[in-house]
Amino acid sequence: ALQRTMEGASVRPATGIGTVAFFLDIANAGTQLHVIRGEREYVMVSILGCGDAAAVSQAAEKLARAALGRL
Repeated sequence: ALQRTMEGASVRPATGIGTVAFFLDIANAGTQLHVIRGEREYVMVSILGCGDAAAVSQAAEKLARAALGRL
């Protein structure tokens, strides 16, 4: 649903983090990393305006892992 509301957005899986995780890459803006772990834990890291998805995906994943490590 997120992908349909943002022109030029694409979804790709994020592996090795959470139960379900995916990147929502937003054209010419950056990315959002959505991570669901278990039934109640949800972390979303959004990095926009700092480069394209390829440039900021690694930082988003590091931030999500740090947040999940505190839960």
